[in-house]
Amino acid sequence: GYRLRADPSAQPVPNGLPAAEEDDLAGAILRDRVARRLDGTVTVGALMRRYSCGRRTVLNALKKLADDNIVVRAPGQAW
Repeated sequence: GYRLRADPSAQPVPNGLPAAEEDDLAGAILRDRVARRLDGTVTVGALMRRYSCGRRTVLNALKKLADDNIVVRAPGQAW
């Protein structure tokens, strides 16, 4: 087994968990949409290029925004 070397009560406690990449991306997409830096309809590929992220990260960010009723899926790969 394992035993802690340091007293856990002496360790600093972080303020919450770090934000996931898709959370940061969802925030960036929302800011850019509000500032009208994004068109009304965007594709996953365009978001991947704009934010230098992978498809899964973009889709997860869009799902978070869709769950909050901020974006809706359009036909095809558009949102």
